[in-house]
Amino acid sequence: MQVSDSALDWLLEDDDPSVRYRTLTELLGRGATEREPVAARMAIPDSPAVAAALEPLAADGSWQYAHRDQPNRYLKFVTASLSYIAELGLDRDDPRASSAVEHLFSLQQEDGDFFRHYSCYNGLILRTLNRLGFRDDRRTARLRELLLNSIRHDGGFHCDIRPKRGRDASPPYKSCIKGSLKALLAFAEDPELRGTEECEMVAGYFLRRHVCFRTDDLSTPVVPQLLQLSFPIIYRPGLVEALYAMSALGYGRRPAMDRAWASLAGRQRPDGRFALEASVNWPHLRTTPRGHANKWITLYACLALKHRERRTAAKGNGQGAKENGGRQTTTTGGSATFAEAWAFAKAMAHRSVPKERPALRTARPGPSGQWVAWECNPSKRPEHTARAGAAPTFAEATVGGQGPRPTEQRTATATTTASPVAKAWTFAEATAIPRRQGYGPSLKLWPTSRGTSGGDKAQT
Repeated sequence: MQVSDSALDWLLEDDDPSVRYRTLTELLGRGATEREPVAARMAIPDSPAVAAALEPLAADGSWQYAHRDQPNRYLKFVTASLSYIAELGLDRDDPRASSAVEHLFSLQQEDGDFFRHYSCYNGLILRTLNRLGFRDDRRTARLRELLLNSIRHDGGFHCDIRPKRGRDASPPYKSCIKGSLKALLAFAEDPELRGTEECEMVAGYFLRRHVCFRTDDLSTPVVPQLLQLSFPIIYRPGLVEALYAMSALGYGRRPAMDRAWASLAGRQRPDGRFALEASVNWPHLRTTPRGHANKWITLYACLALKHRERRTAAKGNGQGAKENGGRQTTTTGGSATFAEAWAFAKAMAHRSVPKERPALRTARPGPSGQWVAWECNPSKRPEHTARAGAAPTFAEATVGGQGPRPTEQRTATATTTASPVAKAWTFAEATAIPRRQGYGPSLKLWPTSRGTSGGDKAQT
């Protein structure tokens, strides 16, 4: 799959200035102050797509909608409309967009939430606010902090936050992949979220699912909509946005991504275009009919491919995973498998897993080639939950309960007296700290198709 010249010429046509502007700047890397991008951007506010999108907008920034008395349905309409005008290229300099954002903020609660902590809303709204130029607003900061604090033990997100323990504790449900996808988009495009531990966790959530498939059956999508090519990017999920976000974060070349890439490549037309498969029926969100070639789907597919190649070309910069002869080894920063390590660490520390939750298991090949099951069962004593069969149990090492400190030497010593937090941090360090810097223990990573984010082969 590649970006064809004919598809590129089609995206650069003058009939859609929003697509043209983003193709010039995001896909081709042209400067926003160059003549052609400036001309395209100046044409956006008066384009037919913008006029239609803003038609339901009232003078006070609210939206004319038949179900305004129903908070959930109204917020769904508001977030979809704002997300779409942000996609088209409007920002806070446009008074119409600015008034609509102020109305949205009037619906915000004290903790930054908008409605029952729905992760699909919060992730989408945060991405929209960033695109509209409100990234530094204190109200956006509250939402960003809420998203960081809402991540769950498996790296995903859910709705209706409840206490972690007690009578009203949240049931041990799996995270919602739809809401997690909107959070993933926010992490991919928010500079303050990208590269955080939580960012690694949510990326690991999707890598373990090969982007959008069931962990117990990697041939079946979690929900059918995840494989659809949908636009606009609103509350419903879609394949292109998942590939775009994962590639933007630097995971596009991971083996766990191959199945999703193959699904997208199988639907590319001979002229390089992609057709719309799913959308919404709101007339103000204009798009092409289903089954017809769609510029936005094609643009996002091209952007995903660009990020995949660019991130691969940027190897050796000291960030994340580095490929070496078909294998992967961690480099400075340890982003290769920190997501799994941190999720395991939080579970080991009893910080987010209810006691009645089944054991958390991750399968990895051990030093002798056999598969090792790392188990975290909060109902047992933490000292006894990390098991590696006949392999060395290096996850039982301790560093005094502190996080990674690159200036200090690490010594892996087996212990049964260290706190759960100490052991959990040690497991994270074992995954993240490279041996070549003189710290121990370390891991080398081999790609695997076992449904994890890359499978670990221990080297002690």
